[in-house]
Amino acid sequence: MKTHTRLLPAVAAMVLAAGAVAQERSFSVSVGATHSDNVRRATTGEQSDTIAEAGLQLGLRQEGRLDTDVQVNASYLSYLDDTFDDELVGGLSGRVSFAFVPERFIWAVDEEFGQSFIEPRDIETPSNRQDLNVFSTGPTVVLPFGSRTRLSISGRWTDVHYEESVLDSERLTGTLGLSRTMSDTSTLSLNASSVRVEFDQSPPNSDYDLHSAWLGYEARGARTTLAVSGGMTSLHDFGTSSDGPLFDLALTRETGARSSLALNVGTRFYDAAESFVRDRSVGDIVTGNEDATPARDPFQQDYASVSWTLGGARTTLELSADWRDEQRELDRIFDRESIGFGLELTRRIGPRSTLSVFGGHSSDDFAVSAVDFDEWFAGLGVDWSLSDTLALGVRAAHFEASGDTSLGIGLRDYEENRYTLRFTYSPAN
Repeated sequence: MKTHTRLLPAVAAMVLAAGAVAQERSFSVSVGATHSDNVRRATTGEQSDTIAEAGLQLGLRQEGRLDTDVQVNASYLSYLDDTFDDELVGGLSGRVSFAFVPERFIWAVDEEFGQSFIEPRDIETPSNRQDLNVFSTGPTVVLPFGSRTRLSISGRWTDVHYEESVLDSERLTGTLGLSRTMSDTSTLSLNASSVRVEFDQSPPNSDYDLHSAWLGYEARGARTTLAVSGGMTSLHDFGTSSDGPLFDLALTRETGARSSLALNVGTRFYDAAESFVRDRSVGDIVTGNEDATPARDPFQQDYASVSWTLGGARTTLELSADWRDEQRELDRIFDRESIGFGLELTRRIGPRSTLSVFGGHSSDDFAVSAVDFDEWFAGLGVDWSLSDTLALGVRAAHFEASGDTSLGIGLRDYEENRYTLRFTYSPAN
């Protein structure tokens, strides 16, 4: 059964519950079509197709006893020449929590739904895409010790479901945190967690445990926000044990009146589902495959990302870069190093029109399996506000790649051009 079919009632309930009390709302629907001159991204024998689409963008936020943060960015695609089956891309990122006792006893429900690769070393097409869902729920209890110190105890049950890969799992997580308010703007904490992961279809010794301990520090200034943690993780898997460092630094800084810088660096043990959730926490919902490698074993991931945003009266510019290195415990063929860059420039060129220039480049090196490739894209777009509620957008983008796949050397050499026409309706507030 399709993952998105199984989850539709739960997702709808989360959106309706959040929407009933949301303090902040954004909503839009879109229809359009995209023409591709090489929809299979083939090296030879290119095939064109036109893709009809219907999209939904939704944002709901509420702070209070019922705390919500739900974001939806999803499109239903229909391939008119039947090159691929119809599909849903994009997804949902949501959290709903209820304080049974305010600031003391809270129950949370988290939902992350999107898509991942089936084979991460192959080209991204609909045939190399699967739904991925991570659902988590559980309580948090906070016990105060005086006015500046508190102990938090939380438990989570998590269900991970893949549409195609035989990697479905359940996990139990327990976390303890002792925090001390150092000043009006800073907090120091001592934390420990234990995770048990069990797969629904488990070969011998495939289940594992992760035990972590770390110090955390958070500070907020007039222009800077800092969160840093450091410690160790012990991994018990496949009949063996190994240790690894745990470190994460997240920094945001207003570098000017209209510019800001965001930096995130760290290292820790992850698995595919945790990497998917982490990427969602620091980025937007992707309408395509998320950068999560589906494999059974955990891995030590070193990562660094930086973005700089400039927002002017008529011009906005965002530059971003991302690096990660993954070393696995068992499936070494998926060890990889990846680097990516992105750029998006938007300029208002008239009272109701905007010009966009965008592009990016990524390279991946799966050294053990001798798969190395580069991919890049560039494009232009123009948007017109036809009325206060209706907009027309036109996009043209060029995609190009070179390198290898899991099937052989040089099989990633392709070029593709895409042309998109889209109408978007956003009701007035």
